[in-house]
Amino acid sequence: CRRPARSVGSGISPPPTNRGGVKLNKNRHEGIDLTSEKFVTTDGFDFKVLPGLRVLSGEKVGVDEFTFVFPLKNLTHDGLNVSSGSDSFQKSVWNLVFEIFEQDVLNYIGLKLGSKHFENGIYQYKYGREIGVGAGLLAVGGNADSFLFRLTGHGSSIANADWPNFLFNKFNELGGHLTRIDIAFDDFSGDIFPVRKMSELAQTGIFQRGNTQPKFRQEGNWLANDPNNKGLTLYVGDRSSKMARIYEKGKQLGDVESNWVRFEVELHSSLYCLTTEML
Repeated sequence: CRRPARSVGSGISPPPTNRGGVKLNKNRHEGIDLTSEKFVTTDGFDFKVLPGLRVLSGEKVGVDEFTFVFPLKNLTHDGLNVSSGSDSFQKSVWNLVFEIFEQDVLNYIGLKLGSKHFENGIYQYKYGREIGVGAGLLAVGGNADSFLFRLTGHGSSIANADWPNFLFNKFNELGGHLTRIDIAFDDFSGDIFPVRKMSELAQTGIFQRGNTQPKFRQEGNWLANDPNNKGLTLYVGDRSSKMARIYEKGKQLGDVESNWVRFEVELHSSLYCLTTEML
């Protein structure tokens, strides 16, 4: 995607997210409109939406999950032939590539490769490897010789606190692009985005843009008003482009008296221009 123009000499800004509940330094976002979405053109002259960023001062807002894809040659520097040989040979080479990524990236954010292998492929790649246990995954083999790196919500919660800044710089070094990113806001009191109230508002069109009313659905025992306090979830939108999940996180984790509500927005590159600054 083509980013908004920056002033000469400003360089690349670090990630403009607020993960620690402190006020953001607006100088870090020079040249970026933080208040509203806008249309931009891609290198192929297609139109996409550049998401805006709205931060509630004093609250914790951050990246929960993402998927990043980049050219494999940018990691191996064309030093490995990963496209020929028997299946067993290719898998041994791919595991070597994963170990290179572990040394160059994962170790710096406090993560390691896991023991689970995706022998039959995943996400249209021929081979994959889990990061830790449920922390994410790596995939390679196909898709124009690209490399996929996915960090899950669990992975982002156990990684070193400075992982957004490190990955921002590393991703700009590797090239490539984000194909998915989930932005999360934690409403610990449950007063800002109460799930039941948000469901009522959804039906009045509060999430509507233009003439299109997004799809929405409920998960949990809404009919009986969740008598066992297992937690309710409201989904708004379509996963193919943009979807919001508003759910009672504390109750779903087992605390029946918790007021904790999490508001997540899942964006995909099929419609949105996802820049590395979003980390």
